[in-house]
Amino acid sequence: IPAPERGDYDWTGLPAYIFTDEEPLAAPIVDAIDRAASTLDVALYNLQIDGAVQALVRARERGVKVRVLFDKAHVYPQANKQIQAVIDSGIETRAMSGRGGTGAMHCKYAIFDGQLLQTGSANWSGFAESFSYENIMFVADPDVVAGYGAAFEWMWAQARPAGQPEAAAAKPSAPPV
Repeated sequence: IPAPERGDYDWTGLPAYIFTDEEPLAAPIVDAIDRAASTLDVALYNLQIDGAVQALVRARERGVKVRVLFDKAHVYPQANKQIQAVIDSGIETRAMSGRGGTGAMHCKYAIFDGQLLQTGSANWSGFAESFSYENIMFVADPDVVAGYGAAFEWMWAQARPAGQPEAAAAKPSAPPV
């Protein structure tokens, strides 16, 4: 990815893309989290990389507004140790199902300081990194980042706080276009 031309997020040196059969994905994800200065919005189907959990906690501790949205089936009835660690850390965490309340929230992306998007097929997991053919990419196009940001805000409003599966959520609405 070329050097940043606007904003404060410095993505210099992050790879434009990764295919997991060629390169591990954990280190660049942790590096990207560690660079966040103001906001970090994350939508993940699953999380199993300890380093990513630690980086999310570090981001919160340095004052970054961190919000993490998980698939409901990965939070209830019992979250794995990494997802539970995010919930227990005090990071704003929510969970949601897919369409019709039965499908999955199968997204896998993060938005760093509203300026850089990381997305792709890979969950943040060792399985994705070591056993599956997966990919991630970093995108700095403002229109693409804004589109993912709008989708995140919509999902966040539909989701319920982790640990409160019966809490009120926004009235279901159509997703952004």
